[in-house]
Amino acid sequence: MDGIVSKVDVQEGQIVAAGGPLVELAVENRFEVKLGIEPEEVTYLKVDQAVSLFAPDQGSPAATNGKLRLVTRRVNPDTRLVDVFVSLPPDAGLLLDQYVRGQLTIASENALLVPREAVIPDEGGYALYTIEHDRAVKHTVALGFQNAGMVSVRGHDLQQGQRVVVVGNYELQNGMAVTEAAKP
Repeated sequence: MDGIVSKVDVQEGQIVAAGGPLVELAVENRFEVKLGIEPEEVTYLKVDQAVSLFAPDQGSPAATNGKLRLVTRRVNPDTRLVDVFVSLPPDAGLLLDQYVRGQLTIASENALLVPREAVIPDEGGYALYTIEHDRAVKHTVALGFQNAGMVSVRGHDLQQGQRVVVVGNYELQNGMAVTEAAKP
């Protein structure tokens, strides 16, 4: 079979037991990438999910697209991450033992992204204030994806490009006059 010698198990002059391996071959159309995933993120992964792979040492920002083939469901004691294996297309152009970074999309939604400070608790739900004609307008919102600084929100009367209040919003009431501060 065609392939690349990935490991030589013996040295010249060495005696090898019958049936013992001499070399390992990596079949080029069967290359895989092993990635480590945080254990709390494993529940979001699905076999055949698309994975974008980036090789930082190649200098090219172009991604190689692969498919998630296997999630091991076991924490690797060396890395404290869960190993997952990604199948590569035949023309991937990656090298054996090359370091890569993988990117997976766990979920996506159509929503507006606002600073976390803009959203406040309100009567068992959440609200945010926008500014229209120098007045505060209260919007009831549902929260979506969040990270340390931003949160996605959904509300029937929200529009892209609206200015949101991030300071002093706990003291506001619907219709109050507001003054917009200049950015530092």
